[in-house]
Amino acid sequence: MGIRAIFKPIGWVFSKFWWLLDGTRRAILNLLLLALLIGIAVALVNRGPKPLQDKTTLVLSLNGNLVEQYSGSAREQAMAQLRGTGTPKQTRLRDVLQTLDAAATDDKIWALMLDLDDFGSAGMASLREVSAGLARFRASGKPVLVYGDGYSQRGYFLAAQANEVYMHPMGAVMIEGFGRYRNYYKDAFDRLGVSANVLRVGSYKNAAEPTSPTGRPRPRWKPRAHCMAICGRATPALSRRPASCPRAP
Repeated sequence: MGIRAIFKPIGWVFSKFWWLLDGTRRAILNLLLLALLIGIAVALVNRGPKPLQDKTTLVLSLNGNLVEQYSGSAREQAMAQLRGTGTPKQTRLRDVLQTLDAAATDDKIWALMLDLDDFGSAGMASLREVSAGLARFRASGKPVLVYGDGYSQRGYFLAAQANEVYMHPMGAVMIEGFGRYRNYYKDAFDRLGVSANVLRVGSYKNAAEPTSPTGRPRPRWKPRAHCMAICGRATPALSRRPASCPRAP
């Protein structure tokens, strides 16, 4: 009887402590579950992009090649990423056009910055469509700005549609001519106030000719070119070299 009287208060205290500990555990778990549910509900309500602020500049980066459709299936792209080989950078034409048309009617967007640093290749049909999209954007009264460390011929085709074009001081513009003909820039340099400093050595060093004349200069190899035309049409009846043709050096 005496031992029971001693351990009875201890058992009562232990039972109350266990009840308090178990209740605290349940309360903490319930609070964590409630916080998780609240977080999921807030994420669902605020899902989607953040609203644009006033006078937002849209930065459009044309990374890689401009294509009609991504090369390879989604499975092939995922496998390439798992193997670590990666996939070539590509920008889909329809995405660019949809972005330009949506930005032209969005009151929050007041300007477009076109980034051509990583722009690759594109067909003329795609370039013309993007050029028309840029023209539609400009028609809405919003300026188009273009920046690039340098411009290829295709990149400058798009940059020519902008209000302002920016380039790195050490950049270069490579314009070759779509028909593979040599262009001459003397008139363009005079309008832009650009002077070309050329050091010319030798009689046939004409790589810098596009910077000085306004058109194709007189051919310097006319006698040799005429002779090659005559000698190139040799027939079995004309087996000997004509006397007027000089020997090749």
